Amino acid sequence: MKVLCTLVSVAAMATVACSSSSPKGGSDNPGDAGNARSADGGNGTVGDGGTQTPGADGGMQTPGADGGMQTPGAEGGTTPTVTDSGTTPPPTPDASSGGGPGLLTCTDTSAVTTVAGPSPAPGVLTGMTAGPGTFVGGCQIFPAGNAWNVNVSSTSLATTTAYSGIPQGTHLHPDLGGWTAPNGPYGIPYNVVANGQAEAQITFNQYGTESDPGPGGWTTNPNTSSSGNGVTSYPIPNAALIEGDPPTGQTPGDDHLLVIQQGATCGAPCTLWETWATVGGSSAPWTAANGARWDLGSNALRTLGWTSADAAGLSVFAGLLRLAEVKAGVITHAIRVTFNTTQAGYVYPATHYAGSGKLGGTDPPMGLRLRLKTTVSTAKFSGPGKIVATAMQTYGLIIADIGSDWYFQGDSDDGWNAQDVTDTYVGELLTDFDGVTGADFEALDPGMAPSNAGD
Repeated sequence: MKVLCTLVSVAAMATVACSSSSPKGGSDNPGDAGNARSADGGNGTVGDGGTQTPGADGGMQTPGADGGMQTPGAEGGTTPTVTDSGTTPPPTPDASSGGGPGLLTCTDTSAVTTVAGPSPAPGVLTGMTAGPGTFVGGCQIFPAGNAWNVNVSSTSLATTTAYSGIPQGTHLHPDLGGWTAPNGPYGIPYNVVANGQAEAQITFNQYGTESDPGPGGWTTNPNTSSSGNGVTSYPIPNAALIEGDPPTGQTPGDDHLLVIQQGATCGAPCTLWETWATVGGSSAPWTAANGARWDLGSNALRTLGWTSADAAGLSVFAGLLRLAEVKAGVITHAIRVTFNTTQAGYVYPATHYAGSGKLGGTDPPMGLRLRLKTTVSTAKFSGPGKIVATAMQTYGLIIADIGSDWYFQGDSDDGWNAQDVTDTYVGELLTDFDGVTGADFEALDPGMAPSNAGD
């Protein structure tokens, strides 16, 4: 994606809603037609037709060990007024949100050159090569050599049949859709804010000891609080979009809140803030189950045993399929996928498990990468279907959460419901992947036995 490097004199934020996923929590009864979103979490009973009832992408996350404070990464900077190609145009920035001097739009040549954290990145094995990088909202989404962004198409990479519990006959389902009623909210929306975005108070009331503080540290430290709750401030804009658009005061689903905060200049590392079970509302003070801060210029993992806004301890946003990249003709990262049953273990780049299956058993662990076989013919696929299938062969799917089997997640964008060639974008993906099953994938050997360290 290319955007000009200019400064737009708009304070506050650009909110991008992508059309596809439905809320991520609770039990969901997804169907396979209509809006593509079903649940990424909870126990999802998948139907083969009709309109989907939005379900959950995550359900309850099993907390991990409280292993110490996570060392926060660098904070990003300024938030750009960014409209990704093909996404819903952002609304007029909210001046009351206290944004900085303006949102930056930067070319992809403004890639972060200094990579913090381990190199090679955890979860990256010999034979995996750095991709071109993924850029959204003027920000590089982790280094090009990060586990989310590496090319895994090499035939030299070992595969494994150890995880025979992966459903083989279930077809794939795109978990994405529009934001606006009556065709939404589906998918997971995200918000882009400037480096100077004002911080808003947020309380973490479930897994505070596995959460990261905001730039100013803890107001109430969960590690010393009698309740285990933590209070801090995150750069959350007023009227931020939350997955599922929960009613004020409620959390009917997974209710992820994703905020990309730009760096101070083009090329400066950005910061990603993600929360889970975020209580609906239009302004501070906010409440969520937990919160994770990601330095997008770093390969660092979370503390082993810690969850994140995702059950696997991974970034939610990094694995989202976005309409903008489908329209651009190329996807440059792995895509997140859910399964109803996983084992009580994880492999890198995951740091947390949420499954009940036996550690070392045949159920897949969190963090496992699955690759679409090259023998799968996409000759009859739509244009969007071929683009997504190519990404699954090149970057693969990474198991990130508990949910309906073989549901892969995307953003919330009304454009998913726009007409493409033979159908809407989401309709074409539904049709294409209805003919692809688990048997069409192979599991890449993670190079390590599943672990429950820290959990």
